[in-house]
Amino acid sequence: MHDRVLRCSRRKFLASAAALTLTGGVSSASAPDAAPPANFRARPPKPATEGRKPIATVCTVYRPLSHAYHIAGRFINGYPLNGQFHVPSQYVRSLYCDQVPENDLSRQVSREHGVRVARTVAEALTDAGGQLAVDGVLLIGEHGNYPRNDKGQILYPATK
Repeated sequence: MHDRVLRCSRRKFLASAAALTLTGGVSSASAPDAAPPANFRARPPKPATEGRKPIATVCTVYRPLSHAYHIAGRFINGYPLNGQFHVPSQYVRSLYCDQVPENDLSRQVSREHGVRVARTVAEALTDAGGQLAVDGVLLIGEHGNYPRNDKGQILYPATK
């Protein structure tokens, strides 16, 4: 019988959720210009590039929830680490995407964060004079529409 009292039923959950919603609605309506709490999760400010080393991202696609979105996004936006906002000591200088699907995000990221979109891998790695312009490369080849061989293996792009 004691277990039933501690258990959260659907009725108890809905009552608690309604109470929290009403309480939250009243407090936010009374103080619309109040600062958000310290643990409020919002889009962080864009990290500066000063003092950070440039890297290039070479990927197959850059779309929502792709590997490039998650991995390169951490270098572009920063990320939470041990309860603090962490900015890596590298920043994405250029981005090359082998395929550009309908839901591509590479162009949007380039506009918002000043990342240069390259048309070739060589262009992503070099400056206008042909000199190496990055200290590292994020190579992310995981998604995209590529042919398969007779064993069913995906034939991702490769250099010769």
